[in-house]
Amino acid sequence: MNRLKYILPLLAMSLFLLVSCTKEEEPKIDVSSSSLDVTSGAAKFTVTSNVKWTISQSGDFNFTVSPSSGDVGTTEVSVSAYSVNNTGSVRTSTITVSGGGATAAVSVSQSPVTFSLSTEVLQMEAKESTKSITVTSNTEWNVNGITIPNWIKSITPTATSGNGEIKITVNENTSRLSENTFLLRISYGGSLSKSVEIKQDAAYNNPPTKPAGLKPEDNATNVSMMPFFSWEASSDVEGDEITYYVHLSTDGKSWKRISAGKSTSVPLPSTMGVLQNNTRYYYKVSADDGHNEGVTESDVQTFTVSSEKDAYADGDYMVYMESSKPNPVVFVFTGDGYLAEHYKYGGNFDQDVNEAIDALFNMEPYKSYKEYFTVYKIAAYSNQTGITNKTTNDIKDTKFKLEWEGGRSTGIDCNDDIVFEWVQKIPEVTSEVLRKGAIGVISNADVYAGTCISYSDGMSISMIPYLRGSTSQTTTFANVIVHEMGGHGFGRLGDEYKNYNERAPQDRIDAILSYQNDWSCPFYMNLSVYPQQSKSLWAHFAGVEGYSHVGMFEGGGLYTQGIWRPEQISCMEDNRMYYNSPSRFYIVKRLLEAAGELEPYSDDDTEEVRAQKIAAAMARFLERDVQRTDNTQSNTKGWEGVPYDFIPLGPTRFVVVEE
Repeated sequence: MNRLKYILPLLAMSLFLLVSCTKEEEPKIDVSSSSLDVTSGAAKFTVTSNVKWTISQSGDFNFTVSPSSGDVGTTEVSVSAYSVNNTGSVRTSTITVSGGGATAAVSVSQSPVTFSLSTEVLQMEAKESTKSITVTSNTEWNVNGITIPNWIKSITPTATSGNGEIKITVNENTSRLSENTFLLRISYGGSLSKSVEIKQDAAYNNPPTKPAGLKPEDNATNVSMMPFFSWEASSDVEGDEITYYVHLSTDGKSWKRISAGKSTSVPLPSTMGVLQNNTRYYYKVSADDGHNEGVTESDVQTFTVSSEKDAYADGDYMVYMESSKPNPVVFVFTGDGYLAEHYKYGGNFDQDVNEAIDALFNMEPYKSYKEYFTVYKIAAYSNQTGITNKTTNDIKDTKFKLEWEGGRSTGIDCNDDIVFEWVQKIPEVTSEVLRKGAIGVISNADVYAGTCISYSDGMSISMIPYLRGSTSQTTTFANVIVHEMGGHGFGRLGDEYKNYNERAPQDRIDAILSYQNDWSCPFYMNLSVYPQQSKSLWAHFAGVEGYSHVGMFEGGGLYTQGIWRPEQISCMEDNRMYYNSPSRFYIVKRLLEAAGELEPYSDDDTEEVRAQKIAAAMARFLERDVQRTDNTQSNTKGWEGVPYDFIPLGPTRFVVVEE
């Protein structure tokens, strides 16, 4: 009994010691993998431990870990990257599982995204067909969110990951116009994308026949500097409309293209100027039916340009009439709306301007004083013919930007800066010369219109369209020339129209007085705001033999009352080929002053000196005045005569120049 008493405590002590030893077992943490690759998505590992644990990270990127802590036992942990790796280098991190002094490490890596396509251009046949694009990738990719054109039948798959293949199926292309094209964008790696261009051949097209019968003929010589190209029409089996082009070269290698449109002929365009004398040129003609591979070229031919000049280059000028006086009055004529082809010698420009010059110098007093004038013609290429019509908004690309008001208006405007700069390409034409002369711009437009811009220093620009075929006695091209350029431009004469059946307002009267007295080169020399001839600018005609028809006739300057003119009718009222006597006088006075044969007015002149200068001018005038009265036998226009088959020209535009 006593022995058992001692044995039991010993057994209890041993059991206690055994249990105590189990509770103090060494902490242990195990992981199922020492490394993970999360390039293609989340990866997992398990943690087995006999202690509680937590996770920490170290490295160049923090991955998403879930869960980040756990208890005794086995736990599955997921690791992922919160973004695609588009840095171009590997992301790495070490995940450490810690607990009770025990640790375990897992290396995590995420490779950069790789994505490539087997081709950047996928060429499909015109027939219905299928082709594939090989994708090499380590990430997800898709072709979602794009609108596929109707000619593409299907694209599969639209989304997947890793390596794969995209199959493209197209419908048959029945159009001969052009191939189908579509840029297919493939998204990958979040915000990244690559594209492949899908092309489908157009349906087969029969091109036109080769252009033949080209002119100038092959090896032609003495060809104009401004040649005219022509050829025989091509044919097309599908009946397509054909567009033609001429290709021109000096070496047979570098070509300039000239569009002929649907025509089988075309002149040299304004943009190319004139060809060089004694130069050999190569040329060919192409025919284009506007469909796939629908261009056919002719054989290349050559020609040689003549050694003699036969056309104006842009800016070339010519002296039409040369003065015999040491100080000539200079008139410059140019054109607006004339193409390069119009500037052949003797061509449209020459014909129209020559007609204008002849009209002016067949009119007195210009006819009797021809030797005082030097007349130039200067070429100005426009890209289009005609004149801009502001009413219809029909815009023409012309050299001097002439604009016609349109409708029943006859008013015209232009870019005067370009005009002045252009005519001064003539070395002898300076601003000082222009102050004593006149500029005429002939518009290549078949309209009845005309306007003069008159400057206080004596310059002027008269704009006159080339009206063709007018049957009216006073609205022909010649009539407008003598009214605008001869009357307003150089003569400084005012309109004698009576458009308003009322008394001229005071501001109109004040303006006339200012133009007559304040301008360095006076204007309105044929009008008076006083009813007495003694106060008019033609008082010196009173009592002169042969001029009894000169007097005071009320109506002029647009009004029926309050403004007087010197004769019953004249050019400045209805464009007839007759300037009244005082108008002729002031034209002669101005040209003789410009020639240095008469002394002009001075601000310091007394009334007596001015009277002496008028008398000297009158004496010179009477020496050559041969058309003393109106013999044109046209009806007189009075207010009661309206409607009278006559439309007044646009009012003069006045510009004050700071001197």
